[in-house]
Amino acid sequence: TVTTAPEKPHTQVSWACPDARLVLPADAPAQDWLAARRAGIGGSDASTIAGLNRYSSLYTLWLDKTGRSESKPETTAMRMGKLLEPLLRNMLAEETGIQIQRRGLMRSRSEPFMQVTIDGLSSDGGIVEAKTTNWRTGDAKVWMAGDVPDHAEAQSQWGMAVTGRSHCYAMVLIDGREFLWRRIERDDALIEALRERARQFWFEHVLTD
Repeated sequence: TVTTAPEKPHTQVSWACPDARLVLPADAPAQDWLAARRAGIGGSDASTIAGLNRYSSLYTLWLDKTGRSESKPETTAMRMGKLLEPLLRNMLAEETGIQIQRRGLMRSRSEPFMQVTIDGLSSDGGIVEAKTTNWRTGDAKVWMAGDVPDHAEAQSQWGMAVTGRSHCYAMVLIDGREFLWRRIERDDALIEALRERARQFWFEHVLTD
């Protein structure tokens, strides 16, 4: 379910992630991030396993998780996405009046293979997912039509699954000038479908090599 605004003003502040523990802080060294990322299934991995990530495949993901692939050099687009994250968080906070707090890599308490690096927590019990794109992409057309691209939906639901939080503010900056955001409600049926696919991939293919 996608809406364009919070259902009602909130008064209580909540930063709790009942289903997850913090594994790495946001400012941890890059080498620590690489090792921790390979120790489980993250949000973009979940979208790959669901067949929604056009930049990756199951085989590419398997090579990565089994340590057979070298880390790819950071592209300009990737670097710009990281640099723009704080700006997007600030813009969302200004438009909604909701406080946003950074976190690092979080791992599920009950299913440790499930982990996520979220772009932020919202003070009303949600998480934050930030994207950047340009007007030539199919993603931009989806955002402009008032929806959220499927891969972003999968990442958002995975983040809610790991953290135990109830909704996600997914936002995008298109060509550095068009800022849009949507509120995505937790979908337990979709979460379970993602969890089952990810569990099969992790236990039947990664751990068994």
